[in-house]
Amino acid sequence: MKVKLLKKNRETKDVFSFIFAPDKPFEWKAGQFIFYKIPDENEDERGITRHFTISSAPFEDNIM
Repeated sequence: MKVKLLKKNRETKDVFSFIFAPDKPFEWKAGQFIFYKIPDENEDERGITRHFTISSAPFEDNIM
């Protein structure tokens, strides 16, 4: 599945929230997290994979 970044919010100095739109229907349960591969030319020592907690409700269209 691919997602499109719709919005990035700075919550604190070093915390951000992101709103993604999936390219196809996506089902999840409250409390789940997902792994994203974020292509980046300047890959750091952690690599390009990050995990994100899904904070939007399963009935919402976008993923936060």
